[in-house]
Amino acid sequence: HDDPFLTAGVCVDITERKLADQERLQLAAIVEFSDDAIISETLDGVVITWNHSAERIYGFSADEMIGKSVSVLMPDAVLMPDGSAGEFPRTMEKLTQSQNTEHYETTRRRKDGLIIDVSLILSPIKDRSGTLIGASAIVRDITKRKRSQRLSFAQNDVTRILSQSNSLAVAAPRILELIAKTTSADFGAVWCLDRDYVDGNEQLLKCVDVWYESDPTLTEFAALASHITFSTGNSLPGRVLSSGKSAWIPDLGTDGNFLRLHAA
Repeated sequence: HDDPFLTAGVCVDITERKLADQERLQLAAIVEFSDDAIISETLDGVVITWNHSAERIYGFSADEMIGKSVSVLMPDAVLMPDGSAGEFPRTMEKLTQSQNTEHYETTRRRKDGLIIDVSLILSPIKDRSGTLIGASAIVRDITKRKRSQRLSFAQNDVTRILSQSNSLAVAAPRILELIAKTTSADFGAVWCLDRDYVDGNEQLLKCVDVWYESDPTLTEFAALASHITFSTGNSLPGRVLSSGKSAWIPDLGTDGNFLRLHAA
């Protein structure tokens, strides 16, 4: 050790550590840029990680969701009376008992309040000792597919109802209820041409029937529909009559051609 030209060195093989670091980076990139929402959560349902697609599908940013309960995403229909996530404890219990992946379809609520259909795969997260400490969820938005299926079934049912009815007036209530429930609408109405109205080429629409659930806030709107008429291009029914195409008004308050705005 007294020799100034004597040196000592220690070599450590870090190949495995480098490979592990590289794998973690690759996995993180896959999770972040996946088309599916990938979320990890504790056994109590508290969100730990939240990728970019989770933000796209649900509308909540990672900052808004990490540390919050997944019950934020639960529609009222699946919540417990105390506001907790009703289906989550049951699913986590099954996951704890079987330690296997759980796959099911359910509904979730976006930040904007829209209810969406999702396909969800829940997998266990374990620590190094093998103890279950949480779950990872891979979520795919299947709203379009489910809506297409429901509309296809509804179309077949409407055809059947019409074939069994002597007139549209008889079929209208059943058709309205079917379509409204299929599209999760609160109110539905059938508008037909008034055959007794003759004024040149002008056409007039009158309401044949309305449907809505027992919601007292819709009473005024329903009563207005029963005695109001619309000419071609006038308000929503007249606009559809004129164009021959369906119409969607995202915000009635900004639409200048909706005559029932106050009642709506």
